Amino acid sequence: MLKTIPEISIVDSSLKVLVVEDCRAFRRLPSSIGNLKSLEVLALIGAAIRMLPSSIQELDQLRTLDLTNCKMLESIPGAISRLDRLSQLYLLGCESLRSLPELPLNVKLLVASNCKSLQTVSSNNFSKLHFLNLNLVGCLQLDRKLLWRMLAKLPLQDVSQRTQVCTYNIYIVCLAKCLVIRLYAANPEHRRALGRILLKN
Repeated sequence: MLKTIPEISIVDSSLKVLVVEDCRAFRRLPSSIGNLKSLEVLALIGAAIRMLPSSIQELDQLRTLDLTNCKMLESIPGAISRLDRLSQLYLLGCESLRSLPELPLNVKLLVASNCKSLQTVSSNNFSKLHFLNLNLVGCLQLDRKLLWRMLAKLPLQDVSQRTQVCTYNIYIVCLAKCLVIRLYAANPEHRRALGRILLKN
């Protein structure tokens, strides 16, 4: 029964994709993971890890980090902000995750659904996002007012496909070069909360 990965020194350092899926006894990612300098995709799906080693910051080429259904994961190290090439982060079903630290500016896709224990989210995490899937159902400990303030100037640029945006408490929406877009609100109260829409080109 796989509980951890052998010391990375015995793994080919040119490895680009590492996937551990449905190994429920997998509890620890060794600090030597940082030796995989060519790694572009790291997926620990359904693992029982509680934390990631700070050495993850050494994965200079990492583009995708998938922690889907890591239900025991409690925290993500702030060192993740140093992963300049990271563009996709999947946190679906991370039920024990308490906080989301500042992410690299290159992150374009963040999926964080059913994070029941999530309490805090860094205010700098939405400036560059092209796609956000943040399902707040069951996130009873999250300060939602703080979240909406962070989304108040959510940039939506160069949207060429039909797009729907639920406004909720968003006060300013910038829609630059959006060819087809439809704004809607869940109820009249949310529609009144939409203060200003900026349309360009």
